[in-house]
Amino acid sequence: MTAAPLHQRIRSHSWLSVGSAVLLSILVCTTVYWLDLQQRHTLRAALTEVEDLREARIDLCKGFLHLTLAGQPGSSFGQAEGLALLRQSISSLDRAAMRLGADQNDAAASFNDSVSRFETLLARWQKGGTARAADEVALRVSFQQLELQANEIDTLSQKRLRRISQQLDRRFGWTIFAAALFLSALCGVVYQAGRARDRLYASSRESENRFRTIFERTTSGYSLSTTDEVLLMVNDAFAQMLGYEPEELPGHPLSSFMHADDFAQFLEQRRLTVNGKQESFRFEARYLHRDGAVVWGIGSSSLLRDAAGAPLYFITSVMDMTERRKAELALRESESRLRFALEGTNDGLWDIDMVTGATYLSPRGWEILGYAPGEGELLRPVWTDLLHPDDLPRTRELLQAHMEGETEIFEMEQRLLTKSGDWKWVLTRGKVVLRNEMNAALRMTGTHTDLTIQKKLEEQILQAQKMEAIGRLAGGIAHDFNNMLLVIMGFAEMSLHELGDDKHTVSGMLNEIVKAAERSANLTQQLLAFARRQKVSPKVVDLNDQIGDTIAMLKRLIGEETELVWLPQKEVWPVLMDPSQLNQLLANLCVNARDAIAGSGKVVIETANISLDRTYCQEHPDFHPGDYVSLTVTDNGCGMEKETVEKIFEPFFTTKGPGMGTGLGLSTVYGIVKQNQGTIHVYSEPGQGTSFAIYLPRHGGENMPVEAEASEEPQQGNEETILVVEDEPEILRMTTDMLKLQGYRTLAASSPEEALKAAEQHPGEIDLLLTDVIMPGMNGRALADRLLTARPGLKCLYMSGYTADAISQHGVLDPDVKYIQKPFNMKALARKVREVLSQP
Repeated sequence: MTAAPLHQRIRSHSWLSVGSAVLLSILVCTTVYWLDLQQRHTLRAALTEVEDLREARIDLCKGFLHLTLAGQPGSSFGQAEGLALLRQSISSLDRAAMRLGADQNDAAASFNDSVSRFETLLARWQKGGTARAADEVALRVSFQQLELQANEIDTLSQKRLRRISQQLDRRFGWTIFAAALFLSALCGVVYQAGRARDRLYASSRESENRFRTIFERTTSGYSLSTTDEVLLMVNDAFAQMLGYEPEELPGHPLSSFMHADDFAQFLEQRRLTVNGKQESFRFEARYLHRDGAVVWGIGSSSLLRDAAGAPLYFITSVMDMTERRKAELALRESESRLRFALEGTNDGLWDIDMVTGATYLSPRGWEILGYAPGEGELLRPVWTDLLHPDDLPRTRELLQAHMEGETEIFEMEQRLLTKSGDWKWVLTRGKVVLRNEMNAALRMTGTHTDLTIQKKLEEQILQAQKMEAIGRLAGGIAHDFNNMLLVIMGFAEMSLHELGDDKHTVSGMLNEIVKAAERSANLTQQLLAFARRQKVSPKVVDLNDQIGDTIAMLKRLIGEETELVWLPQKEVWPVLMDPSQLNQLLANLCVNARDAIAGSGKVVIETANISLDRTYCQEHPDFHPGDYVSLTVTDNGCGMEKETVEKIFEPFFTTKGPGMGTGLGLSTVYGIVKQNQGTIHVYSEPGQGTSFAIYLPRHGGENMPVEAEASEEPQQGNEETILVVEDEPEILRMTTDMLKLQGYRTLAASSPEEALKAAEQHPGEIDLLLTDVIMPGMNGRALADRLLTARPGLKCLYMSGYTADAISQHGVLDPDVKYIQKPFNMKALARKVREVLSQP
């Protein structure tokens, strides 16, 4: 732009400004004159209202005088004229009161109340009557109150008049001031139009000075650099950010002060700007402080060009974001710690807006409910829809108590609906973290803990405790039951021995008694097997070999209609257990499978090696990590419901009809498995069959010694002397009689003290001590120790009707100790006595 066109533009603008100023001045004067006329009119109207109000007050007094003096002697007043004046004046006063404005509503209301009271008293006074004098007094008092209210309205009206006058004066003054200011501004505009050329000439220098001031004094770091990345100028803030003086930086390349990893991207953005791809760009980069520290900066850079569009230099502003960056990193670290803490506890996090009902559930929370990451977020169910209906009332009760401040936290075990449609137990904990000024809950946050493993463990513990309690009951009755069976069996056998005639009628009855007693003894052994308290002789067993030897017997046991399939895995690991227990276990399972099959069917027996790791055992708390050999018996019978499966191992529980079973078969299986440190699982569905999976721990030690099989007929005694100690008189007499029949001499004692005395008084040798284990005052082992002190060569044989674990506490079941379990028959006793006496 040349100088001549610029002057022409300035001159044309000046004439336009002058013409506009004249027109606007005329408009302003006209407006001021019109406002003056409006002010005068308003004041005259307000003054007229005040004068009318004063006349109304005078008419009020005249009207009351006309009214009260009418009819008196010599009075020229009329009552009708008085009433007319009163009503006219009251109406005028009422209008004046309404004009007072909203800030004087109390005065208008008081006046209306006084008018209402006065009119009421006036009507009563006009009626006359005996109380006319009193009514007149009340009427005068009411009139005085009305008059006072009228005076107040008059006073307020005058104040209103003065206020209106002041407002008009103020408005008029501001108008004059605005007009003067406007005219002055117009004059200024005209004056400035005359100086436009001078300002235009000076604008370049002022702009440069302003830029320099901003450049030097701003708190942000500014720098000018060439397109070749060389610094031309920096302000104090930029130099201080990097730890330099401002004069030290110009002439150095930008790469000297910027982190190498960030400079490449920064350089690419500058190249795009120089090529016209963009006018400016924003960036975030790390700068290098003089002391080597990293300074985080965020800023923008613009390219300045000349009139021809050629690049001149970059102007770049940078803000030091180091502290903010540290805060962000600290926040991220805090969030990471929180996330790691939640992941470490394996809990799900939830957050609820109590006002809108909006719910957030963390990925782990959805995972607990069976959803993949992000899958549950798409569903967004109503939170109460996930709760089990039976848990909903209690949840609402506890939640309400917490929101009202009655409890510090909300905590409850509840069932939530999973993706599969099943219910999962979780422990829900939460706390209101935000309340409004009325203490109402606004936000609540908490966690979900998966209780699946815990609940399974609790169920197993409860089941184990129940089975243990039943086992204790079985073991508790074993002693008395075995003692009674011993008496029955012993005396029956001795009676048979005395009769000596197998064809005798009494002999037949005694044989039935013996058989019944033996069956009862077997029943006791089944109970003890369930209670895991029977005496066993474990040895290292190859399940394939042991089961293979019994397959033929098992086929005969289940019958021809049921197919028995044997599927052994090759080279299964050895296990340590009593072979007779394994046979008992298989027989019970196969018979149970046969009974579950209606008509023809199939029973499959399988073995396999299996290794369980820690992850699997965490999900199945009844397992421990290690190697196992699995034995599975599966049938395609009728199957069982869940409620039945939970009870099948309880003694005497059976689904069979009367006479079809005792209900001890599976109880015996359970006891055998547990006694061998194994685990048994049952899988069954109604109509789909049943599978019993037994897991026995792998044996890694040496073979256990196996006792030799005893001969059928025991050897008779050679009049050896046996001291028999038993606190039950019937058993003591029966045992001594059995031994005498076998050719032994006996010494009988009903207590340990009596046994010590008998041993002390007996002059000859005592070859064997046969003693009960648990007796009042002193147990059998202590008695043996006392006798061995006096008779070092004495041999000992212990007997008991208590269970194996009970007598093991007294040291009787040590490997070098001989023991016979009650009830026993004559042959078993004779065989055991001869075995002990034959030992060196």
